[in-house]
Amino acid sequence: MKEEKPEVIPVQYVPVNYYEEDEIDLKELFLTIWKHRWFVVIFTFVVTLAAAIYAFTRTPIYEVKANLFPGFIENFKNPLINSSKLVVFINSTFDMSETKQKLPSIKAKLNKINKKIISITIQDTSNQKDLQELSNIMDSIHKLEKPIIEDYKKSILQQINILQEQKKILINDEINYKDIIKHTQNPHILNTYLQAISDIENKILSLNLKIENLKLRLSKIFIQQAKIIGKIEKHDYPVKPKKKLIIVVAFVTGLILAIFLVFFIEFIKGFKEDKSKS
Repeated sequence: MKEEKPEVIPVQYVPVNYYEEDEIDLKELFLTIWKHRWFVVIFTFVVTLAAAIYAFTRTPIYEVKANLFPGFIENFKNPLINSSKLVVFINSTFDMSETKQKLPSIKAKLNKINKKIISITIQDTSNQKDLQELSNIMDSIHKLEKPIIEDYKKSILQQINILQEQKKILINDEINYKDIIKHTQNPHILNTYLQAISDIENKILSLNLKIENLKLRLSKIFIQQAKIIGKIEKHDYPVKPKKKLIIVVAFVTGLILAIFLVFFIEFIKGFKEDKSKS
């Protein structure tokens, strides 16, 4: 007896049009937003208006940037005040951004390309105030530099005085040796003192040369106090607040938030309806 095989019924594949479903979903989403269009418009307008009021009522802040080169004596390798110390001095003395006063905001830092140069950024309610603060900074630095310059000059004068004192001692020794020569008849002693006098005269010549070099150095000493190099960067418009950016961001944020609230409200309504039916 033959075993009967079960009849296989072919299953017809029905393609699902996902595009059509997506289109329907998007259409429903759009209709939901359109249904609450006035809420979206009003909410977005209120958020944008609040941001605009905030942007236009804030105090405008202007910015000035400058590069400062520290002062030095004779050459760049001998600075009056180290660049790092100047950065600390400027930030600790003039920056009010961390206080209740808030302004001026002054930030000094070492230049990324040349560590000897100090980049200064000043923010205040006008360019005039920024430039005045920059002038105050320079005046204060020059005041710090003056005693250093005076001490440097004094050190050279002290060296000259020490050499002159040494010269006086040698001259006195020379006079004494010459007096001794006048009263001695011993050839050995005479030659000894003559040699001593010759050595003293050579030492005096050497001291005279050192003294003249120091005096020349003092008279022609090259001193460069701290100064602003390059062009001072300033703008005719405030850097803060950025009104256009604030308004655009507020508009986009308000629109997104309004749409989110619309769908959230619809979700709550649907949830309540389902609950009431059950």
